This record gives sequence, structure tokens and C-alpha cells, in this order.
Amino acid sequence: MVYGADITGSSDIGDLSSILPVIQPSVGGFAGALHEQQFHVTEKQTAYVLPAKIVAMTVAELLYHHAETAKQIKKSFEAKLTKEEYRNYLEGKV
Repeated sequence: MVYGADITGSSDIGDLSSILPVIQPSVGGFAGALHEQQFHVTEKQTAYVLPAKIVAMTVAELLYHHAETAKQIKKSFEAKLTKEEYRNYLEGKV
């Protein structure tokens, strides 16, 4: 988690969250600015293994007990756009 710093990057996660439930986990184990030459791994376990465990456990949690958690998340999610509205937005038809 980054506290007290400006983050100027962007991703498609914001767009996707308009039409379906999403998460954007992040971990450490690296130093330097993303996408720059100085970026490098400092802790392999944290940078490589921990994210794999997080994803695996998230999937297990969502699928546990006949996927009740995943079904509840989908049921309670309120999309801001329909897929059609989102496509029209991307194509500049709005």
C-alpha cells in the first residue's frame, strides 16, 4: 500500500469496474519506478510467490461452497453502464 504519494499511472480497471465487479490487488517486493530501467525485484518471494498465492486463495474463496460468495458478489453488483453502453463509449458513439 502506498500512503502519501502521488500515483500518476492508469489502468483499464476503472473502465472494467463500470460493467463488472473487479479487484486490483498489489504487492511489494520491488524497487524503482514501474516501467523504467531502474525497476527491479528486491524480494522474489513477495514479488512472485505472494501474488500467486493471493490469486489462488481468492479463486478458492469465490468458488467455495458452490460459489456462493461469487454469486452474492454478482447479485449485489450495480453496474454503472451496460456492456452496450460501454462499447458505445469506447467507440465514441456517446
